[in-house]
Amino acid sequence: MARRSHLSHPWDRKRARYRPVTSDFLYTVRTRHRVEPHVRALKYEEALSEPTQLRSLEIERAYWHQRGIDWKLILHSQIPLAYVANIEWVHPYRRPLSLYPLAGVELDRIQRVLIPMLRRSHDRCCDVTDWCDARMRLPEGTALAMVRYLIANRLLLVDMHIRIIPTNPLIVLDDAQDDFLL
Repeated sequence: MARRSHLSHPWDRKRARYRPVTSDFLYTVRTRHRVEPHVRALKYEEALSEPTQLRSLEIERAYWHQRGIDWKLILHSQIPLAYVANIEWVHPYRRPLSLYPLAGVELDRIQRVLIPMLRRSHDRCCDVTDWCDARMRLPEGTALAMVRYLIANRLLLVDMHIRIIPTNPLIVLDDAQDDFLL
């Protein structure tokens, strides 16, 4: 690929061999009609001042371009930290088993009470979930875990770019919003 792009492949002088050019992230996005691969290179701004790094990035870009796969460079300063923190907060609750011993009918019952409450409330999220726990005689923290599950599974839509803090009100969106793709 380097030769086709008229670039010299990065050389490791210590080991007397070519340095491998790798990609940081390869992920797929499902749309209604297909599954699309995407590649992202994640770099610190300082790395862009190194000629070797720039050559490697151009080789990587050309490689994925030739295959018709979306490639983008993401600088560390461009990463939305609130979004990342929210993903870390909800991700452990992506699967129904994370709410064990709750299952099926009980999860539906909690969801039917909790979602409307969160949509119309201006109270702190933790106050709403504490109320739900008490009203439904659930173990403490169950409703908050359910909120995390609902957000992780897009059953409760929130702006993921605004940090979710349980001691603040939860701003629930009415309609689906486009996700931010890295």
